[in-house]
Amino acid sequence: MQNQPQQAMPGGEFAAGAKSAPRKKPIAYTKDCALLAGPSGPVIATGKSFGADISVLRARLITSTVADPWMGFSLSFPLGDKSTDNEAAGFGVRYTIRLPDGARIKVDGFGMPFANFENTEVEWWVNNNEPIVDGATLLDLVRKREFHFLVLESPIEVQKKWSEEHLPPPFTYPYGTEHDWNWDRYRTLLLETKSTEQFRPAYSFDDDNARVAVLTQSVVQDVFWLQEAVEAISDFWAPAYFVSRGVDDRRYYVVIPLTKEFRERFEAAWARLAKDNDAILKLASGSDEDGALAECGFYDWMTSPSQTPETEEPNIEAMANLTLGQQHPPVRALPVVNFLDIPDDRYTWALLEETLPGDRAPFRQYMTRRHLGLGIITAAPGFGKTSLLSVAGLAMQASLGKILCSGPTNVAVDNLASRLNTISTSVCRRYNDGKSEDDPSRQRRRLVVRAYMVRQETTALMQLLRFPDKEVSLGGKSAWKLHLSIAYWCLMLLGSKARGIGELTADDSEALHKLRRDIEGRAEFTHLRAVAAREMSWADFSKTKYVDLQPLLGQIVLAADLLCVTPARSAELRSPCLYFKKRLAAGILIDEAANMNIPDYVCVAGNCLVPCVLGGDPRQLKPVSATGNQKDEHGNFYHRLAEDATMSPLAFLQASGIPVYRLSLQLRMARGLFDWVGAEVYPEIDFQYAQHCNILRASFASGRALEARARARFPEIAAAGLVKFSPLFLHCEGSRVFVDKTTKSKLCPVQARATLDFALDLVKNTEIKAADIAILCPYAANVQFINKLMKRPGYAALEGMPHASTVDAYQGQESDIVLVTMGTTFPYPGPGFTTDEHRLNVLLTRQRCGLVVVGDINIDGKQDKKEKKEKARPGHFMVRNAEGKVHWTKALMLHNIYKRFVQEKRVMRLPPPPTKDNVVDGPAA
Repeated sequence: MQNQPQQAMPGGEFAAGAKSAPRKKPIAYTKDCALLAGPSGPVIATGKSFGADISVLRARLITSTVADPWMGFSLSFPLGDKSTDNEAAGFGVRYTIRLPDGARIKVDGFGMPFANFENTEVEWWVNNNEPIVDGATLLDLVRKREFHFLVLESPIEVQKKWSEEHLPPPFTYPYGTEHDWNWDRYRTLLLETKSTEQFRPAYSFDDDNARVAVLTQSVVQDVFWLQEAVEAISDFWAPAYFVSRGVDDRRYYVVIPLTKEFRERFEAAWARLAKDNDAILKLASGSDEDGALAECGFYDWMTSPSQTPETEEPNIEAMANLTLGQQHPPVRALPVVNFLDIPDDRYTWALLEETLPGDRAPFRQYMTRRHLGLGIITAAPGFGKTSLLSVAGLAMQASLGKILCSGPTNVAVDNLASRLNTISTSVCRRYNDGKSEDDPSRQRRRLVVRAYMVRQETTALMQLLRFPDKEVSLGGKSAWKLHLSIAYWCLMLLGSKARGIGELTADDSEALHKLRRDIEGRAEFTHLRAVAAREMSWADFSKTKYVDLQPLLGQIVLAADLLCVTPARSAELRSPCLYFKKRLAAGILIDEAANMNIPDYVCVAGNCLVPCVLGGDPRQLKPVSATGNQKDEHGNFYHRLAEDATMSPLAFLQASGIPVYRLSLQLRMARGLFDWVGAEVYPEIDFQYAQHCNILRASFASGRALEARARARFPEIAAAGLVKFSPLFLHCEGSRVFVDKTTKSKLCPVQARATLDFALDLVKNTEIKAADIAILCPYAANVQFINKLMKRPGYAALEGMPHASTVDAYQGQESDIVLVTMGTTFPYPGPGFTTDEHRLNVLLTRQRCGLVVVGDINIDGKQDKKEKKEKARPGHFMVRNAEGKVHWTKALMLHNIYKRFVQEKRVMRLPPPPTKDNVVDGPAA
């Protein structure tokens, strides 16, 4: 059937139909029917209302001004949950539908992987084109030009509702066919296509032009209007007041009052610009080069001239070309890649030993038959997704060759690189167990390189040569880390004695040993090796001839077995990473793929179907699109493709029907700590805790100390139990929230101080170390406030505790004890975006031993009111905005989690604070 950008078809389902032009107002129509093999039967499948459960056939007419219109039918095959025998349907009215000559037909979902282990007959129907009834096969069905249906409705009603007369015109995106970067063309195009409607997300496309249009526009529309606002703001003149920072300080504070006209005109833009950007006092004009889309992960692709492949013309063999006269021809299967096609069986064994015993057999089966070379590994927090993904990546490397690894953020890429290196080391050790040091059959560790910007790598390298005992300082918000970086491997090759640099061992990659031999044989590296080994002072080294290290750094990148980079770094022009991606990479590995947008995925994977395995959880953080549902003064959306902008490649491929490997064993958290989130977010998963999640183990001592201290301070709370922990809530009665008028960020000084005071009490009165506590906040204002408070003398005992972080910056990380500062109150300003279940999921699952939520337990106005009957639907409640207006908000998960705190008596209550504490400055600690 015609594709459905607005809705993905579920697994085991396909649709067929035809498009037409409109004549009347669009009408949606859905009705059960029975499909007949011919005018008089037999019945192939029926809808539920006919009493048949083996398949569900529905006649559907879907019309929309923002989705591709079509009329047709869908045929669903059971996936094996509750399959039963087919029941005959012997009543109804027969309708015959003949498609006119030239009618356009498309089949969605045909040929995708399908399995039903409970009913192999259905598998044979779908996968092997075996007859369903009286010799009629699935392939025969989808190639028909005439269809016969039984519908439990009058002929007049069916003809009126299921008619091509009700279809709107065929849908096309209004963005033309030119998608390379041109500022003037995009400006004109966006002005001409403004609308008060947004497009629904597309899970499939009619042609490549539609796909490229969505990819480019989803990025452009997120920033284009903002850049235009920046240009307008740059022409805005206002008086500025310079205030000296001190008598001996030549720096000044610059105060610029913003007029009401300015605030009204640039409200949306200024709220976004003021959040994370520094204000720059422009003294001279800059270059003419436009940088509006820099660092978005798609900029280089958009600004580069498009290239047409020099060879290989399209070779498309349509399913309809199969000969009709053949006796039930087999369906042409999708290409399959075996990721475990590894010549060395012992290495395969050593690799699969890294998986859990219960996963080894099913994971082996999954990895040996990956249709189209695509795989998806998904799991809830703490279930070992990154570890299993790393096993998959190492299997791909052994069977295919070099692998390019990526993720949506630096943290995600860092974690993936570290896990790949750890598991490769473990596999190598297991493989070599019992082998002598000089045994030529010993396995070597795979070379995992975490590549950052070349400038950062070079600067860090020179710093460590000069100051080998100091931490590298690159200034600003640099994400560079030493471990596994290009600089790390370069210093190891040079024999550096710097802190954090290990020795090159016999089990390290042969490529590293080859580079070491090359360096030792070249005279120009003599002084460099000497200063690295601390055999020459930096002063003396500075007098020697300069040595260009760029070629050596590039050689390290090209020698990598698994290169780990962000999407932006993979596309860095004239870099070895780009060469690795285009010329060397035989496969792609992506972690946190549910948090990556599709343009960044395309930036990494390119436009070829390279084997790829993605890991992620679609119920954690979604891709970020800064422009959501904001509108201009005329009510037009700035971003008409906002939902496409927040669609991940994992969600797209999963909706396409790619089978998913799911994990169901909690490995990180102590028993009980995942129960609430598991019930709210993953109710369909029958998860278990691993044996090592026993709360009596030494690794969970911090959790026991937290529980004991909490009950000592607040005896009114109930014990979590003898064999499990459960989260705690610290209720701050009477706390006040300040909302930034520009950024809308929320600051609650009382809750922020209560969080730090609670952490301080734990450190002073238990064995819990400050380094084992993490503070997370949904709002950046609380993060900044807490980090500022931590510098005060009263919190000196917390030295070593990581800085507070937003939940978005902490995904993929964990800590023994997690304190969450919600920063919200009831009824004003309400829960804000803590109602986002994706963000709340991450916020409540970063802990290993204990979780404490600090906030207002009455955020929905109900939790603290005993025996009050809820008049509204569960999770719906009223809040008040800054103007005093009351409105409804929905927060089902937040409501249920808070309700559990109260029902299980896990709420610790603080008395109302003194007035002086309920302000931003407050008393000194």
